[in-house]
Amino acid sequence: MKKEFTHLHLHSSYSLDSGIIIIDKLVDYAKQNKFTSLAITDYANISNAVKFYQKCIEKKIKPIIGCELSIKTNYNNQNNSNIVLFCMNMEGYNNLIKLITYAHSSKNNYHQPCISIKKLCEFNQGLILLTGGRNGLLGNNLLGEKINIIKKDLESISKFFTDRLYCEIERTSRLNEEIYNNYIINIAEDLNLPLVATNDVLFMNPDNFEINETKVCITRKIKLDERNKQTEYSDQQYFKSKEDMEKLFIDIPDAIENINYIIKKCNLHFDTSNHHLPLFITPDKIDNKKYFSDLAHKGLEVILRNEGITEKETYNKRLMSEIDVINEMKFTDYFLVVHEFISWAKNHSIPVGPGRGSGAGSLVAYSLGITTIDPIKHNLLFERFLNIERVSLPDFDIDFCMINRQKVIDHIIDVYGENKVSQIITYDSLSAKAVIRDVGRVQDLPYSFVDKIAKQIPDLPVGI
Repeated sequence: MKKEFTHLHLHSSYSLDSGIIIIDKLVDYAKQNKFTSLAITDYANISNAVKFYQKCIEKKIKPIIGCELSIKTNYNNQNNSNIVLFCMNMEGYNNLIKLITYAHSSKNNYHQPCISIKKLCEFNQGLILLTGGRNGLLGNNLLGEKINIIKKDLESISKFFTDRLYCEIERTSRLNEEIYNNYIINIAEDLNLPLVATNDVLFMNPDNFEINETKVCITRKIKLDERNKQTEYSDQQYFKSKEDMEKLFIDIPDAIENINYIIKKCNLHFDTSNHHLPLFITPDKIDNKKYFSDLAHKGLEVILRNEGITEKETYNKRLMSEIDVINEMKFTDYFLVVHEFISWAKNHSIPVGPGRGSGAGSLVAYSLGITTIDPIKHNLLFERFLNIERVSLPDFDIDFCMINRQKVIDHIIDVYGENKVSQIITYDSLSAKAVIRDVGRVQDLPYSFVDKIAKQIPDLPVGI
């Protein structure tokens, strides 16, 4: 039976500091080169998880969702160690989300995204743990710390991760790597823990090394000349073939073979066929659709009266049409939820914006006070917002006062519970002009030279 192989430590472009691999290109490359599984372990986030999962499923490749996190140990007070976690199932995915949330919350008492050993062990179920590479639990810290203390931490963690803890070992030609690798092999043998080979992959081929270094410099706002290229990253951290990895670890074949076991243990399945929308609890448990319709009609009546609008039939006909579409698409509760917290904000003197985007084309939203724009007066189409023939989730762009915004979030948490409320992050890609300027800066090129090149680039890419 053929043993599977994939890289189990890989940063995509979603890792903000290092890693330049584009998900679509990675999956396409894997398909062309007959990889049957792929793993991504971005630092302190799984923002790409659903996109990565869907792309892999589309190409009939097994997706393995993971993450690299910093952990506070009982040694090394100056720097935290990194670990790699993989989801075996949905329980593991939910626990990984909890750990990442904790790492980024103010409750962790650290100056960077970080978890404690206690938290890791508390939410261990459904997760596979790798000790991390060069900066991991077992890594270059073995050169300057008391090994017995490090082993003690590892032993305490291993009690919770029975048969799910692997000592990670890399051979990427970085400073002192061979020395601490020997320590890792000895510790693994002493504690009866399996080894697993990784390559801390940051780019697809060796030629991309300088591009990754440039990204690191842009993120850290330093120049390329200030980088110590001998210690942190190397040009060997590319997506090597199975054959290359087998040659690299020919003396430790188990480290390659154990990759196969990890792949088989990871069987996370996402149900992406359904939307999971919140439920709105109406006063006195009135039927939601009736409550929704009554609210919209009452709101419209107030608007027509206050604005002195005489074309009541036009407005009522449009309102009924929109209500029918919203009910049929099962977005009634969504409108009620948004209406509730916007009404709460206004009743508590928190400034709310008029509404932006296609949602401004909804008369129901205007009647409920979600927006303050009359779509009929301004000839705005509701179909751009919701359309039965093109099913998509409604999305209101709402602005709250920056100072009191947190009060609105706290109110929503009070109503629905902390486990039902989350905030999103947006990833922006740099424009061509911005890239030219940033690359010029980190390469320490004269500003006038870089500016001259940047100004020759059109504001929009050709063809858009």
